[in-house]
Amino acid sequence: MIGKVPAPLPSNEQARLAALREYQILDTASERAFDDLTLLASQICGTPIALITLIDEHRQWFKSKIGLTISETSRDIAFCAHAILQPDLCVVRDTLADERFANNPLVTSDLKIRFYAGMPLITPEGHALGTLCVIDQVPRDLSSDQAESLQALARQVITQLELRRNSTTLACTIAELKQTEDALRKAHDKLAQRVVDETEIARQMQHKLFPKRTPLVETLEYTGGCIPAGSVGGDYYDFVNLGPGRLGLVVADISGKGIPAALLMANVQASLRCRYTLALNDIPRLLQSVNQALFESTVLSDYATIFFGDYEAGSRRFRYVNCGHPPPLLLRADGKLEHLAATATVVGMFEEWECSIEEVQTAPGDTLLLFTDGMTEAMNDEGEQFGVARLVETVHAYRHLPISSLFSIIVATVQQFSGRQQEDDRTLVIARVR
Repeated sequence: MIGKVPAPLPSNEQARLAALREYQILDTASERAFDDLTLLASQICGTPIALITLIDEHRQWFKSKIGLTISETSRDIAFCAHAILQPDLCVVRDTLADERFANNPLVTSDLKIRFYAGMPLITPEGHALGTLCVIDQVPRDLSSDQAESLQALARQVITQLELRRNSTTLACTIAELKQTEDALRKAHDKLAQRVVDETEIARQMQHKLFPKRTPLVETLEYTGGCIPAGSVGGDYYDFVNLGPGRLGLVVADISGKGIPAALLMANVQASLRCRYTLALNDIPRLLQSVNQALFESTVLSDYATIFFGDYEAGSRRFRYVNCGHPPPLLLRADGKLEHLAATATVVGMFEEWECSIEEVQTAPGDTLLLFTDGMTEAMNDEGEQFGVARLVETVHAYRHLPISSLFSIIVATVQQFSGRQQEDDRTLVIARVR
């Protein structure tokens, strides 16, 4: 008996269904790109019905349709379920003469399909997802040109499916990248805030390392300050009570910048503070001890320049050791200038280290300037350094002012000269003999 014959499943059915799902096209809205291809198939082949079909597990769904109002049928009665079993164009010239379709509801119902031609939609991987098909209600055939055109249009359907899948994949990738970017941004913001918080803690801790009190010295007035280039820096200064009538003036500059330099600065400060009693009788021994501690606890590239001065109020005698530090300036009351040159190399770079101590006799009106190279090497937009000469000129011009005012004027003058973002820490200590 002639009747409806369901199509067998393709040998690669599970892989085929998986491929179909990858395109994410089932049950999507109509799209102009597919509808145009369906219209062309109908016009070229001269049929009232043209479809782009996709064969799911249990149904035949129409992505695009001309001449039909329904959107799907059961897979059991789908002509296209047969068409996807072969690699080429499937043509049924008269359905009533084909035992597979003679009693098919699509033939016997009001639809009265009598002619069918379907070209499988085969993916680049070889999976037949459905067909581009044309249908008529009278028996007929396709010309070779029509058949060739239908095959070409089917290839364009696959091209559109690939473009659509790639577009969907790209959209998903962009969305994932956006999520990743958002996550990275949040992580970055969180890390940046943590850095800000920790840097602020470091700044506050370092600020506490600088002297908070100025021991009273009968024949000397003095002041000092540090302006770090960043939140923290590697410069250090200190005022040390060495006993009745004696004051230690210390300025140091640590190699490097930022937090590493600040940590090394704290190391130097701790080494000096815990050994200051040695300075009462033996400043060279104090600095040898600091050198040894720094050498043993740091890498070879880490070092410090240190100037350590010992002022005796009664005699106005000033003894000092200069460990590779920019020579402090001693401006005499009569206008003469003396440089307190280095008496030793830098601290922390060499295991074997020695220094000598020098002494100068000061008098009322003499002014002593201790500073780090961030003051004199501050650069303007033309690449010119502020220099020692400008520093001396500024002191000469305003030496009649209280030293607190002189300090502020010197710092402001250097800043105005450089104008640009501060590149290095700036530390200045001013002492005036009375």
